Amino acid sequence: MRLLRRALALSLAASATALLASCGNAEPQSGPTSFSVEPAGAEATASASASASPSPTRNENDRGDLIKAVGEVAGMENPNDPDAPNIFQFKITGINPGVCTSTYSDAPADGNYFLQVDLEVETTKEMREVFEESGASPASLMFHNDWHGFASNGTRMNSIDSGATQMCLDESGQIPYQIGSAEKALGSVILEVSDTKGEIAHRPWFMDGTGWTWQYDISNDV
Repeated sequence: MRLLRRALALSLAASATALLASCGNAEPQSGPTSFSVEPAGAEATASASASASPSPTRNENDRGDLIKAVGEVAGMENPNDPDAPNIFQFKITGINPGVCTSTYSDAPADGNYFLQVDLEVETTKEMREVFEESGASPASLMFHNDWHGFASNGTRMNSIDSGATQMCLDESGQIPYQIGSAEKALGSVILEVSDTKGEIAHRPWFMDGTGWTWQYDISNDV
């Protein structure tokens, strides 16, 4: 797995070597004796979000996620040939209030909201080769639990995946969780958020805890 992570990270995180070098002589420092965290809910007072201040050298927030807009392509280069097309790429084409279509759907928890994220995904045949070099499965790209939410005050939501989100849409409307090499897919994922505005981040399990982030605002639609 270490080879896969190194090959697919795409500079989403700073070099570990540089980080260790810069911290090698660091000593514990005294600091504030207390701090507070606002709840990740709609009633919390909005404050500056981590993604409001991109890195000076790249469009990256303080969490290490690349900042994307709806319609903008996100993807992973081929580590064996950086000039080749991305082995995996996708874009969010819409972020709107979720409307369930399944007969087995349930309502979100009190105070929460369904968020529908519409997606287009495309992979190349080279994706399988890159993953198999590290003995990993190339298929699992769009797991629900790879999505994370942050309220408008910057507080992370504990979870935006639930049984209700997974049962909200008919199978025909869901993006496949498993997408193979040389495939294209259209569909949506439903997330359960605690704020009508904020950010969502997609951090695939093989990306070392970083990924891409998008802002959303459904405050005028719910």
